[in-house]
Amino acid sequence: MEQKEFDEIIACISEPRLSSYKNESNIIIENYIEIIQKSQQIYPALHIIEVIFRNKVHGAVADILEEKNWLLDFKNGNPFLIETFSSLQKTTQTNEKKDLYDFFKDEVTKAYDSSLSIAKKNSRNIIEGDIIASLTFGFWTALMGKPFINILGNKGLYIKVFKELKLEFKDIGSPEYNMKINKIRDNLNNIRSNRNRVFSSRKTKKL
Repeated sequence: MEQKEFDEIIACISEPRLSSYKNESNIIIENYIEIIQKSQQIYPALHIIEVIFRNKVHGAVADILEEKNWLLDFKNGNPFLIETFSSLQKTTQTNEKKDLYDFFKDEVTKAYDSSLSIAKKNSRNIIEGDIIASLTFGFWTALMGKPFINILGNKGLYIKVFKELKLEFKDIGSPEYNMKINKIRDNLNNIRSNRNRVFSSRKTKKL
């Protein structure tokens, strides 16, 4: 690559962003391009994983709450669901310092509003599946987190999502079970982090 071409690319991409793609001597733009290309290749697989995961989590929560359309019903003011998720009010996210109940409510509301707009354009009523698809991957992984343990985790959420756990553990809450759950949470956080990096790379303009 000629120096002029290299300088033009540097002008379009922040140097701090490229700094993670350097070797001992200098920044290698080819590495950056290669990472983007690889990210684009694995994007479809990650998307499929995300769809499967969110549907499994939604189905598991529906079983626990005994509410098939729990997202729609929550948005429409179902007293039982509001009372259930209101128990999150005193818990905050350490990274955002935001009330967990507000986070949950805001995410569902944004997904509902977005879904409703699309449904109206297509002259149909909004359905539960619209909201499921509109919620972020971070929302679904958050449901698997510790703040939701009293609402969902202790009632079999992990066993419903990951069927093999039911064969591996007899009791929910045993030390061995909790260690396994913590490992799953860490893995989900890593997947979410890597997924976000891949999706971010995919949105980068081709050079």
